[in-house]
Amino acid sequence: MSYPSLASRGAAPVGTIDHLDEEGRMVVALMRGNHGHWEDDLARVFGQMMGIVQSHGRRALLHHSKTCNCLGADEATIVELVQRAGSGARSDATLMALMLVSAEVAPLMVSMAEQLALLIRLDIRIGSGPLH
Repeated sequence: MSYPSLASRGAAPVGTIDHLDEEGRMVVALMRGNHGHWEDDLARVFGQMMGIVQSHGRRALLHHSKTCNCLGADEATIVELVQRAGSGARSDATLMALMLVSAEVAPLMVSMAEQLALLIRLDIRIGSGPLH
């Protein structure tokens, strides 16, 4: 049995986009570069969160192409982080963040994920997102 290299494990398929709720699909769309359609605040907060990953990440995050139906491991981790932070499960979200970034910035990552979840929920509620 062969295992993917450490560098490519983040892209390993762990599911499909079809099985995500709308919030999860929006997070994946943002990861895949589809953030031009959303409000400035939503794209800004996501960009700041990814900036934390770029500067303090354990490794570069990987994602699938915009049209791929696969859900990659890194994409699934970010979706879980955002959803758990947004639901108030900060301890769980912190554990997710620790898989991605250093311990010093994990609380900041959780706070950014919480903000992102709230903005996504607001976007879904007012129906302005591209998934409507």
